[in-house]
Amino acid sequence: MTQLTIRTRLHSGETPASFCSRLAAMNGRLKARHFCADLGFNFQDVVDGRDAALSRLAYLADIDVSSLRDSAILKTADGYQVDGQRMTRNLMIRNRLRFCPECLAEDMRRQDEHPLARAWGRRKWLISFIRTCDVHNVSLVECSVQQEPSMIHDFAAMVQADRREIPDAAQHSVAREPSAFERYLHDRMTGRVGAFPFLDALPFYAAARFTELLGAVVTRGLKAPIRSFSGDDWWEAGAAGFVVTSGGEDGIRSWLSKMQAAFKGKTGDAGGRALYGRLYEALAHDSDDSAYDPVRKLIRAHAIDTLPLGPGDELFGPITDRRWHSVQSASKEFGVHPKRLRKLLIEADVLSKDTATLANARIMLDAEEIAEFVAEIKDTVSAKEAQELVNAPRVHWGILVDRGYLAPHVKAGAKHGLQFRFRREDISVFLDRLLANTKLLTGQEPELCSIPQAVRKANCKAVEILDLLLAGKLERAFRDPDKRGYMTVLVDPTELREKTMLKDHGGLSLREVEHRLGTKTQVVKALIEHGHLPARTAVNPINRCPQTIVMPEDLARFQRSYVSLMNLAKERGEHFASTKKELENRGVETAFAADVIGARFYTRAELQ
Repeated sequence: MTQLTIRTRLHSGETPASFCSRLAAMNGRLKARHFCADLGFNFQDVVDGRDAALSRLAYLADIDVSSLRDSAILKTADGYQVDGQRMTRNLMIRNRLRFCPECLAEDMRRQDEHPLARAWGRRKWLISFIRTCDVHNVSLVECSVQQEPSMIHDFAAMVQADRREIPDAAQHSVAREPSAFERYLHDRMTGRVGAFPFLDALPFYAAARFTELLGAVVTRGLKAPIRSFSGDDWWEAGAAGFVVTSGGEDGIRSWLSKMQAAFKGKTGDAGGRALYGRLYEALAHDSDDSAYDPVRKLIRAHAIDTLPLGPGDELFGPITDRRWHSVQSASKEFGVHPKRLRKLLIEADVLSKDTATLANARIMLDAEEIAEFVAEIKDTVSAKEAQELVNAPRVHWGILVDRGYLAPHVKAGAKHGLQFRFRREDISVFLDRLLANTKLLTGQEPELCSIPQAVRKANCKAVEILDLLLAGKLERAFRDPDKRGYMTVLVDPTELREKTMLKDHGGLSLREVEHRLGTKTQVVKALIEHGHLPARTAVNPINRCPQTIVMPEDLARFQRSYVSLMNLAKERGEHFASTKKELENRGVETAFAADVIGARFYTRAELQ
């Protein structure tokens, strides 16, 4: 392959893609991709800094390949490298023409280059965080139109495509010097580091993005509308954020403390979004990039050191340790009502009365000290421990609590997942009441049983037994000396059955109807189902289960109106077959369809 006759020089800071684009324009190709294809290599490989493509381009242009390598933007597995600094794809601007209008104007005034190749693309224009030209002290601008995919990276072609829009875009440039933040980024790209250890330890893009996000919250508040930020807004955010991040960990911690100070006057939960706004959302939800882990770790450590966070809370992951409690969090953890806890803390001079204006969630307490304090003022047990002390089966324990026989001392909100807690004194008082109306069992009483057994044997409810027992209305109530608590109580199911039996409904069961009619169960059910025999549903007074009954007057009315073949034969004192034959000879029809009912019934009036 021969070298190109028409060549140009590579400018300092120019990308290989821009250089290749200008060569293509000078040699009569409007698109660099077509130019490279003509010469046997891939323009995208030039864009990505592939060595083979850079070597081919250097040979064609008769320049030292090392100069192309030095200015290349290298594509990596997770983004790009610019001057040895890591960048991500979304933080580089490559699909729109971005430029300094003064630089571009100077390029176009030069007479020593082909008109299509005079403007050249600076590498720093592609980095989104750099928004000011450090040569002319004016802001960079962008053409609004996104280029078609074949034009992306092709600088000379993009300039030609946007030549009508460039003057309008240039008018939006404003005079300003690069911010301290931008100067820091320039220094990093030229290898001058060491003044800002915390930022230097982060990848280039992470240090820059974190500084801008923090600055957005500094300048525009927790709910900064970052999605609608202009370039000038981000420039302002970067400058403000660098004031904080340039101070390293101490500077960032100081800013975090200021944010928390403003938060203390509010009443919401101390969550990351409420404390740090858009900064937290970006670090917690918008990206899981591990490059930001040192930032997350710093914010998390500061929050644990200064806020009432602990197990059950999350800030960039679950928090396992606690250094501070609030009245609210201590209330939840130890099961003491916050009002009572706060009152006791003030009475013990742990809290001063000037905290009255603060919400429970904003009053800070040393976690170890409050744990010791609560242990001293409180003698309660968990629901599980209370159940064991009462010695009640699970179902009966639920009845004791739900029906108010034993009230919990502190009721924690269900949404926080805390259990009821009970005072030992209340448990002792309840057990004394439970046993007050019982007699000590001294001999063998085989008919006696425990309350859970009596519920089944007497077909009654536990609350009925408890009400009778606590009211002293059971004559045969004993306590077993070999048992304890709830299970020590023994009662007589026969006595309970008599005292808890429901009022009789006065109806006949289907079995009784079956016997009185002298027929089968399925026949009785068929008579009821087809409306020939009135029936209703009532509660059995003994087992308290719903049952189908027939009232005696309804059955008597049915028997006066109808008679089965079998009963008619008995009344006549003859075999049912003879009776049936005679009825058929006389043409007497059954009252109901025999195949539906399952038996033959006749109307007595017709039989007369």
